[in-house]
Amino acid sequence: MKAQDHATTMSADEVRKAIRRLEIGVVNYRGKGREILDVLDLRDEVEDALAALEHSGLDVRPEQSRLAFVDGKMDRYARKLLREMGGPGVLARAREERQPPPDRWWWYLDQRLAEGIKRSVRRAVITVLAIFVVVGGGLLLADRLWGLSPEQKEARALVMEGERMISEGELEKAIETYEQALSLAPNDHEVLLYLGMLYEETGQQEQADETYSEARRAIGDDVEFYVSLAQIHVITGKAERVIEVANEALALDEGSARAYYVRATGYEMQNELTLALEDLDQAAELSREVNDTLYVMAKTRYANLLERAAASER
Repeated sequence: MKAQDHATTMSADEVRKAIRRLEIGVVNYRGKGREILDVLDLRDEVEDALAALEHSGLDVRPEQSRLAFVDGKMDRYARKLLREMGGPGVLARAREERQPPPDRWWWYLDQRLAEGIKRSVRRAVITVLAIFVVVGGGLLLADRLWGLSPEQKEARALVMEGERMISEGELEKAIETYEQALSLAPNDHEVLLYLGMLYEETGQQEQADETYSEARRAIGDDVEFYVSLAQIHVITGKAERVIEVANEALALDEGSARAYYVRATGYEMQNELTLALEDLDQAAELSREVNDTLYVMAKTRYANLLERAAASER
């Protein structure tokens, strides 16, 4: 059945009762499984019925206000609703059967969530680059102060090209590009980390482990290795991996401000804002006396995230 074929003969009282069912259904989703699709179907019926009632001259603003609450909850719980119904594939198949128009956004929760993750990753990548530049010394600064050899400069250009390929999902091509960069700069730990991550993402775990070992030796500090690896993993969009690797750094040094800072990025990608705020607060506290720049970055992100968290509760 197509979404637009739902009946629109509900009375005003029936619409109010249907909205009440939606209000209950969208918050009591646990254990419902694929019955959540019934909630989406009901949302279609209410949409059509409200349009018909409004066309007939009825003031439906109170009902629309209640529906806005339902929609807000549905959007906020998108990840949990998808998980409960059995994953994005279940919704995709239901969408194919019903053929809803694009404005029936509740049938596109998986796509909306994916776009949200991409936006989070883009924000996180900017944050990661800021860490590399500010805390790691910065490649541009190195070029200006000490200069890079022609081979190192060529390797830098390949790294930038590889980042573009990763962002476009061309992982195999990115591997070839980073392998070429590594031949020019064999001890460049950033190249090694990117290459290890790409091997891991393409299922070449043995290659990944070997490359990570080389990166660890090149860095010469296990905590720094794990922090840098967590930063690299941000680009994959896999928040759980970012958190896992950051935890490795914290297991070795629970006073690592940078580890807390990058782990906060992983939590933010999962929309676990409370945990992200806790980590940013810890990063700020630990860097207060030793790294003014990281302290300011952590406090700024904390303030921005706190505002976002407050807005999501309204």
